[in-house]
Amino acid sequence: MTKPKAAIFWSGGKDAAYALQLALEEFDVVELITTVDSNNSVTMHEVPFELIEEQSKSLHPPLCKLDVTEYKNAMRNLAKNLIDRGVEHLIFGDINLEDVRQFRDDIFSEYSITTHYPLWKKDTKELFISMVRSGWRSIPICVETQKVGEDLLGSVLTEKTLTKLPKDVDPCGENGEFHTFVIDGPLFESTVEITTGEKYRKTFEYKTDKGQQMKTGFTFLNISKR
Repeated sequence: MTKPKAAIFWSGGKDAAYALQLALEEFDVVELITTVDSNNSVTMHEVPFELIEEQSKSLHPPLCKLDVTEYKNAMRNLAKNLIDRGVEHLIFGDINLEDVRQFRDDIFSEYSITTHYPLWKKDTKELFISMVRSGWRSIPICVETQKVGEDLLGSVLTEKTLTKLPKDVDPCGENGEFHTFVIDGPLFESTVEITTGEKYRKTFEYKTDKGQQMKTGFTFLNISKR
């Protein structure tokens, strides 16, 4: 029986990778979609797009680069393009962020695209262990400075990593405590070779739902193609 065509939003991190692995049981994944910022880096993760290209070569599905300067318009244009090509399913690696899921579902439901979340509501500690035991090798490339120690940056995640994370940090970093980059795994033909550079910090300002102005600091690890 022919599997339905699907595309997956691909950040290059562990959640997207494991979501892809699970989705392949049901779908023919024909495209990876990566959102980039004005610096040609993965949105929020700040991974150079050329490294995402290296992952794509190892995975084989074609890669779509999506500039999200105007997010809603970008998503709507994407939806139209997918429908024109007969792709009616979209896969995401989100686990439990209700508002993010609702926002996406609202946009894509306008175009009769069905969204799928293979990791949704799974226990994040068990999920982390499943990813590691499945053979995914990923490294943290960004940490929320006040919550996660910078020594985690660049280290391959293992089950032992769980014992090093503070108790208030989600095991999968689902609340933005850390982001990862996958260098190898069961779907990869070859390891993505990278070079690690200096660490740098950034502060982001945002408003809460109640209008309160907040600041959050992140430490990033410079990574590049070897």
